[in-house]
Amino acid sequence: MTTEQEELFKADPLIKLLLETEGLSTVKLVGGAVLDILQGKTPKDYDFSLGYFPDPKKFEMDYQYETKTAKTFKKGEMVLQQLKTLPEDFDFKISQATLEVNYKKVMSLTIDKTSFEKKILIPTDKAWTEKRNALNSLRRIPHWRNKGYTINDTTYLSLLGVVGKSNNINS
Repeated sequence: MTTEQEELFKADPLIKLLLETEGLSTVKLVGGAVLDILQGKTPKDYDFSLGYFPDPKKFEMDYQYETKTAKTFKKGEMVLQQLKTLPEDFDFKISQATLEVNYKKVMSLTIDKTSFEKKILIPTDKAWTEKRNALNSLRRIPHWRNKGYTINDTTYLSLLGVVGKSNNINS
């Protein structure tokens, strides 16, 4: 992580709060929030990886609701989501970006450099494994386009091919 990136994270209200929290267990912020902070934006919500969520009682969060993909909490105006999936299961490499803050208050950034610097969508291995995964990846493209990311035409057509190969033409 560069000094500039570290300063961006330390300036974020939630990260600042995490770093000030005594007895914090290791947490992993994932996905869009990591990217928003790196771009100097305030995330609309903060997603945390399965098993790496701040303790709701210790962190004084209010439970909001639960869906099949996450539990949602609020701390003041901040929305925090405890995801039920691992970053390894996300569709695109850029969505697997993680910021880990450990109990020693050390931050560690993991991000696909090519995806981030070129703002290009690179599907993960999971996207190619079956029709449902390829379809989910294709459905996420508009979300990422709104964030300024593009997808290579060949990659897009290949994902469509995975979906097409899975269809039974004779049915």
